[in-house]
Amino acid sequence: MLSYPESRQTIDQIFNLINSGKFYSLTFMKKDGSIRYLNGHKAFYERPDGSKEEVLVAQPTKLEQGLLLVWDRNAEDYRTNKKGAYRSAKLENIMIIKSGNDVMDFIEENDIQERFGISEEQIAEIKQRMKIDNTIREVIRETLMSNS
Repeated sequence: MLSYPESRQTIDQIFNLINSGKFYSLTFMKKDGSIRYLNGHKAFYERPDGSKEEVLVAQPTKLEQGLLLVWDRNAEDYRTNKKGAYRSAKLENIMIIKSGNDVMDFIEENDIQERFGISEEQIAEIKQRMKIDNTIREVIRETLMSNS
């Protein structure tokens, strides 16, 4: 299972992928057993003086607690009532992270199916929703074409 600091190299790869500036999606299991989807991209904070500052979309601040703090562009911030807020995902409950053609699948590593009773059909549905099947097909097609 993903954990801090044992999986530090993998966690660094997650940060690099999410903070690359591309759109990303992260799917994880919530405490209540429901599936949560986060979507985001590079964000900017506008200061009161009008200047803007880039915001890291994945923060390393809660790793010791086993949490990945990630910016979700669709979440509503309860303080400002604006779209965009940080959400926490337990490292051990992360299923899939995707950014562009890069996919990190932790379903087996985090033992998601057994721990949460997720079926193969549900996993296929999650991958379809995240458009991972198409990405895999494109990589296979590109590999076959380059070998021809």
